[in-house]
Amino acid sequence: MKESIQVSDIEIGNKKKLTVVAGLNILETEVQTLTVAKHLEKILSKTGNPFIFKASFDKANRSSVDSYRGLGMDKSLSIFKTLKEEKLNLITDVHEIDQVEKISQVADIIQIPAFLCRQTDLIKAACETNKPLNIKKGQFLSPEQVENIFKKCSNFNNENIMICERGTSFGYNNLIVDMLGVSKMKEFGAPIIFDVTHSLQLPGNRGTSAGGRASQALDLASRVLANNAPKNIDKIVLVGCGTAYHSCLVAKYWLEDFTSLQVETDIASEFRYRNLRLSKNSLYLFVSQSGETADTAAALDLCKKKGIKTCSIVNVVESSIARNSDWVLPIHAGPEIGVASTKAFIGQMLLLYMLSLKIGRTRDDINKKDYQEKIKSLKKLPNTLDLCLKTEEKIELVAKDFLDSKGSMFL
Repeated sequence: MKESIQVSDIEIGNKKKLTVVAGLNILETEVQTLTVAKHLEKILSKTGNPFIFKASFDKANRSSVDSYRGLGMDKSLSIFKTLKEEKLNLITDVHEIDQVEKISQVADIIQIPAFLCRQTDLIKAACETNKPLNIKKGQFLSPEQVENIFKKCSNFNNENIMICERGTSFGYNNLIVDMLGVSKMKEFGAPIIFDVTHSLQLPGNRGTSAGGRASQALDLASRVLANNAPKNIDKIVLVGCGTAYHSCLVAKYWLEDFTSLQVETDIASEFRYRNLRLSKNSLYLFVSQSGETADTAAALDLCKKKGIKTCSIVNVVESSIARNSDWVLPIHAGPEIGVASTKAFIGQMLLLYMLSLKIGRTRDDINKKDYQEKIKSLKKLPNTLDLCLKTEEKIELVAKDFLDSKGSMFL
């Protein structure tokens, strides 16, 4: 599959600028359609994001037979042609093979509905138009099963394929979004489209229609976009206290090694007392075992008030630092028993190393082969640690030599 797809002057890809697909659930009138389309175009021209207008002409998969399905093919084609005259890019669904040819005359992207994502004949007909396809992942499919869709399209000689994540069935009348699944699908190389509104749907929640959770739309969208955050930054600032600060100092070397970004470290207790030049193009990482470190929390709060995007690395996901951050990376080390931080420090180091690798790979600062080699080496850590633990007797002998020393120098 192609990593990026060209639609008019828009290049869609996981490493490209965010393209917004927005519009109407279903066509109703030409006036309404044009009003909404032009308003969205105006908004997105200000943000600088490419825009593709979306509207269905037939809702063939309604909960109730009494639900409105659309204007029909002829009236819808007329509206779509008007949209094209306005120089708008257009995406819409097809449900039957005989609809494909007509829709291909007006749509820039043909969309395959989720419940038809494995219908071979429909996909074949859509592929043969040579148009880019956005295939909605059925809520019954695992991320791994998406590979079969790609293979099917390749067999029909169309590599311009996008997969649309729109939620996975979770019990009755509920959908959830598996963020790890999104990352898994990105491994296939093709662009991923995220349908925020459908992912918030509660299927059949109202008996004859679906319910939803519109108030959570921004929250859910920001979580998925977090995967692309490293692409758009020019500096990383690591902030912590004590042991956490020392993990930041080590991570600085990794980030400088694996990425081309400028990297700074800052002691949280000094952070808020300086005349800082905070930049919205920078990523601020706050590291804390407990997630309640007062100075680190205060530094985070300062960034939030300035509208700066923040990410926290914590061991306690219910902590105030985690709650106040835009993104949270939990280390899952379990409770720290002793005063000296051992598990948490190792967890912080490991997560910061993986984050450095991920940012470097996302930005193409590290090639795929080197990235995979380093990940492979990480998987050997448990065995390496086992070997270290077997040297306990030797460590005791060395410890006795240092027992009465007033000082030590480590080289």
